[in-house]
Amino acid sequence: MKNSILKIITVFAVSLIITPSTLPSDTLQISVGYSKPMPFPPAYIRGYVRDNASHSPLPGANVQAVGSPQSGGTNVVFTTTTNENGYYELLVHSGYYYTVTASYEGYNSQTQNTGYLMSGAQKWIYFYLDSSSPGYTLWNSPSYTVWFAPATTKIFNSTQPPVSTSSTIEIECARNENEPFQIVIQPAFLLTNVTVEIGDLINQETGE
Repeated sequence: MKNSILKIITVFAVSLIITPSTLPSDTLQISVGYSKPMPFPPAYIRGYVRDNASHSPLPGANVQAVGSPQSGGTNVVFTTTTNENGYYELLVHSGYYYTVTASYEGYNSQTQNTGYLMSGAQKWIYFYLDSSSPGYTLWNSPSYTVWFAPATTKIFNSTQPPVSTSSTIEIECARNENEPFQIVIQPAFLLTNVTVEIGDLINQETGE
């Protein structure tokens, strides 16, 4: 075997090109490349999506990460859903800034930023979503739903009961101070000529 020196001159084209006629006898030009740059080692985005009031997990919540490259170019998008514990994990390209959004039916979506993610980075982001209907559902049955809402909340026929639930209503107020609130009774079907008084719903209690 003849002794020769193999010199790799360029490595970035799509094809393999050998041009011995134009090079010295001991030189071989090889051009090897890809239509897209080889990806860097990945990064990870992990976390939980929970109810902001009860901190209970929200299984099946949608999580989307939109990545913007550092020096311009095409954005990348990664999506997943949370498991039964509200946990999610995304394997994403490194070298990007990510905007991560969590959404869940009946809740207001929330967006957070990761900052720049280097190769092998692990970013934890926790989401605590607020119900899109303020207040708590106190009672839910096939016939009707009873729920509590702050006094400033506008209630319409199309307003859906809060996703958050509670068996009691807690209102903080100072002595001799009145704090308004709403009790909403939402039937599953249209009712006519029905009168409801507050005494039908609660028993008044006093305390220090």
